[in-house]
Amino acid sequence: MNTATERLSGSCHCGALTIEIPAPPTEITNCNCSICRRLGTLWAYYPAEQVTVSGHPESTEAYVQGDRTLRTVRCKTCGCVSHWEPLDAEPGASKDARIGVNIRNFDPRLIDSTRMRMLDGADTWTSSFREPPGAAGVADASATSHTAPADVYPSLTYDDARAAIDWLTRAFGFERRFIVSGDGNRVEHSELSFGNAVLMISSPKAEFDRVGPRHAQGLSQALSLFVADPDAHFAQAMQAGARLVRPLQDEEYGARGYMVADPEGHLWYFGTYRPGAYW
Repeated sequence: MNTATERLSGSCHCGALTIEIPAPPTEITNCNCSICRRLGTLWAYYPAEQVTVSGHPESTEAYVQGDRTLRTVRCKTCGCVSHWEPLDAEPGASKDARIGVNIRNFDPRLIDSTRMRMLDGADTWTSSFREPPGAAGVADASATSHTAPADVYPSLTYDDARAAIDWLTRAFGFERRFIVSGDGNRVEHSELSFGNAVLMISSPKAEFDRVGPRHAQGLSQALSLFVADPDAHFAQAMQAGARLVRPLQDEEYGARGYMVADPEGHLWYFGTYRPGAYW
């Protein structure tokens, strides 16, 4: 499919409302504010003149933050949200310069194959008014390449999963993408990204015999991740308090890397080796 010229079509649940976009999104925004959680939306941003909505949409709620206002639009029949649009304009900008399209109305494979960005709270949504075409999260009809998803997704268990997520982002450079919270500060599910890899973190789950390393007699796994500059990454990990297991060194097979343990004991190797590169 030529994503630069062929438009993509989606529809609401009942099919009465259709929406067309010029190209697959380069990034999808998952906002965890109460509004977006209630609506069940995932957003991709497009110039308004490149989006076509047909059928019988109706305007619903309007949301105001500071001097910015937007409204959500949904199908009159099934209530499925199609998009949001601004009701105001910044100086020098057209009133409807950009809209947010609910990408859940499209082929779910778009979600599976597109980078996800997590927005933590409603105080961030006004940035989507200002991002120019081609910026992170803003689709451009000329964009044709995407980061290829990985096929293996490790899942790790931590006694304090929330603290582990904070530490992994600070020490190793993971990006927090998605967190499902449970009772008592539990993390039922989370997704962190590192390059094109996705790591899942959760609290212990007794029903599956899932425990953290502190409760296991030894470890049966270690994770290996590629970094282009292992020296700089090593310095960052050491500064954050990682426990050194193997020093930074040139490996006999030509790579350079190091191994550390995180605060709860999971083992991590970072270096320039890419498994499968010599096949």
